[in-house]
Amino acid sequence: MISDNELKRLKRLKQKKYRLQEKRFLVEGVRLVQEALYAGATEAIFFLSEKRPQDHIAALLNAAEKANISIKELNQRSLKDLTDTVAQQGVVAVARIPDNLELTTLKGNWLYLDQIRDPGNLGTILRTADWFGVTNVALSPGTADPYNSKVVRGAMGAHFHLKIRTETTLPPFGSAGYTVLAADSLGEPMKKIEQLDGKWCLVMGSEASGIAEENRPHINHFVSIPGAGGAESLNVAVAAGIFLNQLTGR
Repeated sequence: MISDNELKRLKRLKQKKYRLQEKRFLVEGVRLVQEALYAGATEAIFFLSEKRPQDHIAALLNAAEKANISIKELNQRSLKDLTDTVAQQGVVAVARIPDNLELTTLKGNWLYLDQIRDPGNLGTILRTADWFGVTNVALSPGTADPYNSKVVRGAMGAHFHLKIRTETTLPPFGSAGYTVLAADSLGEPMKKIEQLDGKWCLVMGSEASGIAEENRPHINHFVSIPGAGGAESLNVAVAAGIFLNQLTGR
């Protein structure tokens, strides 16, 4: 059974400053815990002891046991302390936050998120990047914490398939030979951009203020998605999906 001291330490991971200190974050629900386990990111798993584990949780615990992952029971009150969802599935895990990798060590194209502050949008964008196979995602200073519980739930396991780099500035991408494109309502329609040769970095800005002024000089092409209706703009996560679909040729 989980101890009071351990529960107190785990509850602190619901706050960003402690996640950064510990380089750990909480994952709740069977599917996300499975993703963390299979990715080798899991440090410990805790499950509800008030009823014996159902088949799907039992299989998860068996896999964790074979991987020598720490497994402990907790009660309903402790589970509520660690989770944010109303419909709890009875399992929560501690996963490790990887260190930022050097840009020069990462291959492939990039998605750069410029001050995306809404956790729901960020989670959806991470899930979308994962869907289109764009595994490198850079977050600017001022972007929401990717390990916020709402972001983690919205990303649906994408954290364990992506290389997420936080507190990243834009200029190094141009210096490294990337063609930098940025979403802008006044940009050239994406379909008119010629086929890109070489590696690219797509920049998505916040819905409120768009691309940060300090980043605009470092962008090669401003691109847009022409609309036909009366809406003022697209949701940033939806727009990211459309751009990634076009850029990846899916």
